[in-house]
Amino acid sequence: MALTMTRTRTQSTLNKFVGLVANINGELGFLAELLAQEHPEDVRARLLARQVKLEADKATLFETILQFDPGLEPGRIGALQEWKKFYSRGRGLTKSALATRYARHQL
Repeated sequence: MALTMTRTRTQSTLNKFVGLVANINGELGFLAELLAQEHPEDVRARLLARQVKLEADKATLFETILQFDPGLEPGRIGALQEWKKFYSRGRGLTKSALATRYARHQL
C-alpha cells in the first residue's frame, strides 16, 4: 500500500501516542520506587494523586491508540525516560536529586 498523506499522518499520530504512553510508563516506574520509600503524609498524598492522574492518562491514551489500530497491544509498550527532561532542565541529575525535584514539583 502506498503511503498517502492520510496514512502518514495516522502513523505519525500513532507514534506520538505510543511515545506518550512509554513516557508515562517510565514515570510510573519511577513513582513506584518513590512510593516505596518513606515520605511525609502531604508529599505521599501528592505522589499518589500524580499516580492516579498518570494511570487515567494512560488508560485514555490506550483507548485512543486502539481506535487508530485495534490490533496493537498497548500493554506491551515499554518505558522511556524522556519525561525526566522536564525536571532536569538539560542537566544530568542523580536519582536522589531527581526524586527531590519531582516530589517538590507535585504540588
